[in-house]
Amino acid sequence: MSVADIVFLNAVSGVALPPPSRQIHHLELTGGEPDRVLLAHYEAVLSRMITTVDDDTNGFRNILLPMILTDTTHIAGKALLHAVLALSAFYLGHLGQALNQKVKAIKYLSQSCKASDADSSSRMIQLAACMLLCVYEVFDASEGNWRVHLMGAKSLLLELSRSNPAYPVSHDSSFLTSWVYYHDTLAGFSNPLLCQVNPSCSQALIPRVHNEGRTAIVGLLGCSLELMDIISTVNNLACHQLTTNESPDSHILQDLFHRLETIQQKLISPQPWITNQKVVQQTAELYRLGALLYIHIQFLWTGRASLELYALVQRSLAVIADMSNCTSPWPVFLVAIASSRDETQKAAILEIIHRMEERRRIDNITYMRRMVEQYWKQTELHPDRPPVDWRSMILEISFLPSFI
Repeated sequence: MSVADIVFLNAVSGVALPPPSRQIHHLELTGGEPDRVLLAHYEAVLSRMITTVDDDTNGFRNILLPMILTDTTHIAGKALLHAVLALSAFYLGHLGQALNQKVKAIKYLSQSCKASDADSSSRMIQLAACMLLCVYEVFDASEGNWRVHLMGAKSLLLELSRSNPAYPVSHDSSFLTSWVYYHDTLAGFSNPLLCQVNPSCSQALIPRVHNEGRTAIVGLLGCSLELMDIISTVNNLACHQLTTNESPDSHILQDLFHRLETIQQKLISPQPWITNQKVVQQTAELYRLGALLYIHIQFLWTGRASLELYALVQRSLAVIADMSNCTSPWPVFLVAIASSRDETQKAAILEIIHRMEERRRIDNITYMRRMVEQYWKQTELHPDRPPVDWRSMILEISFLPSFI
């Protein structure tokens, strides 16, 4: 595929994207023009697709690419480069090329991590490579190794935190920490028992942002850090419930509901060139409604008709219906689980997931649809029984599903 092919791809998709940067076009890569095209596709398409806010805070483009472009001979940089190329190749349907690039990324990452003289800058690039490999495994669920790469990223983050107590102090490190925090929080949703980690590791994963900054909508999260904190808290409560068979205190749940009803998620200094500001706000609202549904389903739901739960689903569907593009698996999955008793809502959810599959072509959305359909079937088979624990269905899947 040539650069002209990418321009054509953008044109037929109806999305006006900027051309590949001059720096990428003239970059000397061992793979030559094919690698430059893959890197250009990442810059022009993927780095803008996997975040809701594409401005100067977009770390997928403004942090990861400079890590690669500053020095293509550095081993850690090579690992990050080939992880980017693997992701682009997979998304373009070049599966053999994608696998080859992934193998190279893992090889260089292993070599870099074994180096005894690695400084904090190298560790940050290694962390970025781990997370991109994690994203790759979410895109391509044939092996389901995303959690392995996430664990590697968490280990690197903990090492950085121990060697530098003030970490994170820069925009780059804050982006990387938030990235790991997002994946780790949604992994905790899939399996709350993963929340049983040592306190030092948990503390290292929480981005050090002042209270006012935690209400800002973060592009890579789709919502604010404060909302992600609440989801993480619910994960911990679910973990406690699973290990002790004790439900959370009603005062704790009331406090969570109050926080979710009063939270104010906002764009910090929205710029006129961010053309999707409405979608950004709607996505953050959808995550808020998803968090409310999560608490209801996890701790309060009896499986019987609930006016409050029905209203939450209807509000969520109304938000999605008004969105030009909904691509957030986590809240959509919760809406689907909560709508298991209503045929009209289920039909609307299936249409939403179908559109998501068409737009994203990512394996985790396909697996989410299969889980939803399986859950609905189990509910239909036993309509008079208590609600099925959707997590019990994970036992029939060879790996932990991702909802990023």
